[in-house]
Amino acid sequence: MRISRPILLTTTLVALSSVQAFSAPAPAPSATSAASRVPFIEGRPFAEILRKAKTEKKPIMVDVYAVWCGPCKLMDAKTFAHPAIADWASKKLVSVKIDAEKGEGRKIARRYSVGSFPTVLFLDSDGNELDRLQGAFDPDPFRAGAEKILSGQSGIATALAQLDQSFTPEQAAPLVGALAGRNDLRRMRPLVYRILDEDPDLGNASTMEALLMLVGFEDFSDRLSAETADYVQTYLPKLRKDPRRGLLIMALAKEFARRGDLKGVRVLVADAVATLEKQSSFLPDILAAQVLAERKAGDLNAALATAKKATEVVATVSPINNSYANRYLDLAEVLALQGKPNEAKAALVVALGRSSDSATLTRSSNVYLTLKELDDALQDAQRAVSLSNGEDAAAQAQLALCLRAKGDMAGAEVAWKKAAEWDPANAEYKKPMKPGPVAQKAAKAS
Repeated sequence: MRISRPILLTTTLVALSSVQAFSAPAPAPSATSAASRVPFIEGRPFAEILRKAKTEKKPIMVDVYAVWCGPCKLMDAKTFAHPAIADWASKKLVSVKIDAEKGEGRKIARRYSVGSFPTVLFLDSDGNELDRLQGAFDPDPFRAGAEKILSGQSGIATALAQLDQSFTPEQAAPLVGALAGRNDLRRMRPLVYRILDEDPDLGNASTMEALLMLVGFEDFSDRLSAETADYVQTYLPKLRKDPRRGLLIMALAKEFARRGDLKGVRVLVADAVATLEKQSSFLPDILAAQVLAERKAGDLNAALATAKKATEVVATVSPINNSYANRYLDLAEVLALQGKPNEAKAALVVALGRSSDSATLTRSSNVYLTLKELDDALQDAQRAVSLSNGEDAAAQAQLALCLRAKGDMAGAEVAWKKAAEWDPANAEYKKPMKPGPVAQKAAKAS
């Protein structure tokens, strides 16, 4: 739903982080009892923290730290050990301490785009960021800054209120970047829509930048919202000579492919071929969207032809190894589905020669699984899980499928559960894993 009133003010951007450093080096702390420290929860799943916050109807304070961080240790010794802060936090907040370089902490740090330490996030009980404090704080400034955030008077909240009185795209656009820097798509999206509504002719350069930023973020999340897709379709005809339109075509084509709209994808591919430079780095990914749509439509011959064309194009326009590898993985997948093992494995050799990261190995495993070469499939899935430290949901899910295919249902269920833990928004991972053909055959035999 589009917002009806403007929201944000760029002149208050300097207040977004509410940073106040310690005024002087802290003296050596005196011994403090556990009761006088902030009651941080550590080592529990973040989903459990959210449930606790909802039950207690409290906001969440997340201290994101790194073990090597000196200011983090200073905060622990002086601010979080202060009796007044401990008492205040225990009454008002669900407090959590997250190591940004370990386990689920890495995922949380990425989710909120935490790149410096210490960063203290303040979230609502749904996990949405209210605002953050970055850097080391004395107890009194820390509590003052936190209270401003919790009472809706922080930098972001003030910007929202002030811009609600007076809005221009020029004022609002930099704030889109600030929110993007926090991965705050929830507040970024309606702001971009407002900018687009206020500047329908794209008269301000910042309007196009805001649209591109939103589309890039949504595409990275593998879903273009219906309203964003509508905006893209509206603006594409106005950007005939803008080379950046390639990003918009690519994102929209991928979204149409996810929806199974083959006709829509082909229209966009024809547009891209006709209007983009032949050396556009977006062309291989746009063609890849057509491959996916053709596969979903069951037209493997058309998918094979398009996949081959994409590999030809990527060889001329993209030196980026991952892009090169992904186009050959597309080709390998189609060839495997067509029952052409030698050609599929030849395409895999090219892909793995360009990239051997977790995502590439996960897709390689899937090709081998399609070819029913289970040992190779399992080996690549295990390597993918190992490379990602077990934190890649897709790799865990692929490992589960391989273990199931080999009849190891116990191991498959463990990996499937881990996939759901790392990607709780994926409805597929929430479904119970059914026994594969090997397990079913063994059950019938017994």
